[in-house]
Amino acid sequence: MKDFLKFNLILLLIFMTFAGCSRTNSNPLALSISPEVASDKVALDEFISAGVRIVELTGVHNVIHNDADFYKMKVVLQSAGMQMNSIHYPYGPMFDISNLDEAIRLGALKEIEFYLGRLAELDGKYLIVHPSFEPVPAIERVRRLKACRKSILELNEIMKEYPGMIIAMEDLPRTCLGNTADELNGLIADTCPDRIGICLDTNHMLQEDLITFSQKTAKRIVTVHISDYDAKDERHWFPGQGINDWHGWFKVMCQAGYKGPMLYEVTWPIARGQKLTPRQMAALIKLNYNDYFKL
Repeated sequence: MKDFLKFNLILLLIFMTFAGCSRTNSNPLALSISPEVASDKVALDEFISAGVRIVELTGVHNVIHNDADFYKMKVVLQSAGMQMNSIHYPYGPMFDISNLDEAIRLGALKEIEFYLGRLAELDGKYLIVHPSFEPVPAIERVRRLKACRKSILELNEIMKEYPGMIIAMEDLPRTCLGNTADELNGLIADTCPDRIGICLDTNHMLQEDLITFSQKTAKRIVTVHISDYDAKDERHWFPGQGINDWHGWFKVMCQAGYKGPMLYEVTWPIARGQKLTPRQMAALIKLNYNDYFKL
């Protein structure tokens, strides 16, 4: 009997190894939310009741720079028991770390430091940063790549002052910098993985497919943005509405040892002419997560 049990245990371990995921490698459900939702205790309670306990803040620039609003939001988040995964740094010409105007580029780095301070106050870990704004004209691309690379190397030094926190460079679509795995890997090459990583956005793949991109970048992926698309442009649809092979991708991520959250960055749906309530949205996300990512 002991030999039989031992044999079956070995078979189970082999199966789990080749499946690429183990029960201990759980990837919790998370959601990107606006400052309005983050400041709404009732809405946050609805999400927590559905199992969403980890969030990313986006579109938060005005609140970040207003002490009263920021600390009000912080109190609400903490009283609800929400865990802060990340803040999405703004994107635009004045926030562009590849800007060819040196004063603007340096100003963007200074603003990133301000955001890092706010992220620390919220006990968050990742600051999501775009390698560029757009469009990037072909005639400027080489110079913009050099400016972005310079900024990332400077951020690599800046992050020495923020132990435990990571700048996560996001892959981007269209003409943006970082729109291929090789280009994004090149931008962060020779930086410390404990300071500079990758935020994988699953609906930005317009140059190569999601699985190929993920296999090439997996070692540096620290967090993800989950949404689906049609391979024509970013859509921020729910997984299953577009073309991504979610089960195949999840297997790749598990095999690579990714243990971060499955953080949904999806468009808030409209039903019967009205935006879904937080309770409805939470229930929809939980069902989708259970279909694709629950071990």
